Amino acid sequence: MKKMAAVLLFTLALCVFILNVPTVVVNSLPKAKIAQLKEIEYAESVSAKGEVSKKDSKTVEAPAPMVISKILVKKGDKIKSGQAIAEVDCSATAKKIMTSGQYSSFLSGKSVSSYDEILSLVPSQVKSDFSGTVESVNAESGNFLSEGDKIISLIGSDAFVVKASVSENYISKIKVGQNAVITGNGFEGEYSGTVEEIASEAKKEYVGTTEDTVVEVKIRFNDADENIRPGYSAKVKIFTSEPKKIKVVPYEAVMQDENNNEYVYVFNNGIAVKKDIKTGAELSEGIEIADGLSGNENILSPSDNIKDGQYVKLEGEN
Repeated sequence: MKKMAAVLLFTLALCVFILNVPTVVVNSLPKAKIAQLKEIEYAESVSAKGEVSKKDSKTVEAPAPMVISKILVKKGDKIKSGQAIAEVDCSATAKKIMTSGQYSSFLSGKSVSSYDEILSLVPSQVKSDFSGTVESVNAESGNFLSEGDKIISLIGSDAFVVKASVSENYISKIKVGQNAVITGNGFEGEYSGTVEEIASEAKKEYVGTTEDTVVEVKIRFNDADENIRPGYSAKVKIFTSEPKKIKVVPYEAVMQDENNNEYVYVFNNGIAVKKDIKTGAELSEGIEIADGLSGNENILSPSDNIKDGQYVKLEGEN
């Protein structure tokens, strides 16, 4: 009887063990999660540091001899190209021109002999050829201005530049006219910029104790405002290629063998399948997959404890 009880007890224990074998095996499988290829827009770029500097102010000058009747702007005003900045006393101007011979350049090549003919040549307003903020007003009502006299000075939205030092290793990629993004600790957000000038000579520059050969590049602000001040430090990202769509995966999904060949594991019906790949740009969002995947694969991540052909348990599965 005791022998029969022992057999039954052993059989029961064996059944319990067999029933739990699948659970034990599944729990021992390596765990990973699915990381789909993510498509983002990307453009190649070169980053550099520099300092904000102010360009020369733009001026609006009298296009002809004239008597100012009214100044229409004041310091701090924002104006647009084509906007009137001053009104002209046409009658007083014509009389002044007729009584003085020093304004013959204004009449040069023009067949005029009377007050009315001169009056018809005098502009009634002076308009700005630039957009920007009025930095100074240099004339007032009643002033008689000679041709070329300054009326106002403007700080344009492009009146500030970042003088950035670009390493000689990357300067061949930089071209005048390329777009850039400008950031800095002294101002919030991003500002757009354009490469305006590349120095003709390189120079030596120390970063800590390390000497580097750099070339100064001027990047013009396209949308500077009152938050931008000369002397601020700035960072620039200069885009050296047109934007394109690329696919990226998390860094932990990409492995490398002893021959430095890169690969990922793709999840296929519960099994990890090794796929050789080629990578490209390394970004904050992940690493670019340049070749080897179609884009529809379910990539396993992380993959450092997985082997080719091995069953894998996905995180979150029972």
